[in-house]
Amino acid sequence: YDDEGNLVIEIEVYEGKQHTISSISIQGNSRFSNEKILGELDIKIGQIIDQGKLNQNLIIIETMYRDDGYMYATIFPELQRNDEKLDIIIKIFEGVRAKVRKIFINGNTLTKEKIIRRNLAIVPGDYFRQSHIMQTHRNIYNLGYFGPNIGFDYDPINDNGDVDLIFTVEEKTSGSAQAGVSFDQRDKLVGFIKFSHNNLLGNAWQISTQWEFSGIKQNYDVSFTNPYMFDTNTLVGFDVYHTKRNWTEWNYIVRRSGGGIRIGTRIPWIDHSKIILGHSLTRKEYEYIDPYEDPSSNLEDLVEKGPQLTSSFSLTLKRDGRNNIFRPTEGSLISSYTEIAGGPFGGEENYCKEIFQTNWYLPLFLKLGLGLKWRIGYAKAFGETESVPLDERFYPGGTGPEGIRGYDDRSIIPSAEGANAEMICSSEISIPISGDQIIGVLFFDAGNSYKYLSDINVNEFKKGAGFGIRIMTPMGLLGFDYAYGFDREDVDNKWKFHFQFGSMF
Repeated sequence: YDDEGNLVIEIEVYEGKQHTISSISIQGNSRFSNEKILGELDIKIGQIIDQGKLNQNLIIIETMYRDDGYMYATIFPELQRNDEKLDIIIKIFEGVRAKVRKIFINGNTLTKEKIIRRNLAIVPGDYFRQSHIMQTHRNIYNLGYFGPNIGFDYDPINDNGDVDLIFTVEEKTSGSAQAGVSFDQRDKLVGFIKFSHNNLLGNAWQISTQWEFSGIKQNYDVSFTNPYMFDTNTLVGFDVYHTKRNWTEWNYIVRRSGGGIRIGTRIPWIDHSKIILGHSLTRKEYEYIDPYEDPSSNLEDLVEKGPQLTSSFSLTLKRDGRNNIFRPTEGSLISSYTEIAGGPFGGEENYCKEIFQTNWYLPLFLKLGLGLKWRIGYAKAFGETESVPLDERFYPGGTGPEGIRGYDDRSIIPSAEGANAEMICSSEISIPISGDQIIGVLFFDAGNSYKYLSDINVNEFKKGAGFGIRIMTPMGLLGFDYAYGFDREDVDNKWKFHFQFGSMF
């Protein structure tokens, strides 16, 4: 105690000698060689001993064993000191190699068990593998039918160490019926009536019907997708639609009516990948909003042609290796979309279109995540069609798949008739505020569109940056962004507010 009666705590430290690692040896291993185990370690002879780093390396060895069926393996170090030198002996008790006998699934009150089992990365008869358990967690959560807290347990069943696995899920709402008014930068105030369900009757069937209406837009759309036709990995779906859209800025109205079918399947030799073939028939018609305004030559040709029938085939290749489709922090999403209209497929419009996009996600410190996106697109007319139809061209700017935030929607174009080529690069840092429900973002976008693919020049990219927030609601994902357009022509106000609904990045 000091003179005033306060308690004083003194901690005496005897540091001793600083020890360096003189040797590392392995004992008790038969499954993996000494060279294999030592090659995985991050500690080397001659380094100063770091107990925290040693513990991390023991976890690496344990993970090696648990990912090869040795779920009962134990690893511990024995340290032998010799003056300032330290010999590390890593002792391993491998135990038995466990196989999976049965897998039980609990908590699925709506989703049929076969839907979940199709997404298991481990099946009865496999050796227990920790990485496959983790992948199963991801696959089940990414279905979108269950909450994030997917339980896992196991029961040893015999002296050989074999186990039964138990996964416990918690269903969440998969369907919605909505009616109301929405607002976005492009369409302004839009009324809508919508019904959607992404797990109809627990079969993973996806159905959506919607009607959108406003002074400049009418949209009727019905779509259905069965990802497991006849209990196989074959996807089958169809769409029926009718849209009327006034493009006031460009003085035309376009009406589109038609439908399409699609069929797809997984690509067995590429993980998390699928291929989808589609065919659509669309009747399109253009007309002037103001017939007395001087039209462009392309618009004049389209109006004079009257109703046109477009027959197109599409091929989509996609690999989705994201760890979390709602807020990815690891993995990648790579997609390629090819469309050919006319030519051997008939119809009165002839064009081809290619869009390639890749998204990469990397974890940062403090649970932050970095997302990077590159997108390039190109369209070209052929045969008797002299130019790509206006509604098949590229119009980057604003938000959406072609978003460059900090600018108006469809504003970054070489002319009022859009572009035949585009390139967009974006980066986004996600900041978790409340799990996957509320996410803050910082972003930087850059890109431009061109008349020809050969015109692409990164030095001419329009750039924007800002911040925003993402909120997961029962209706879907809402986003609010505030962006600064570095190359906006409006010198007095380069800030732009954006509202988004649905997929963001």
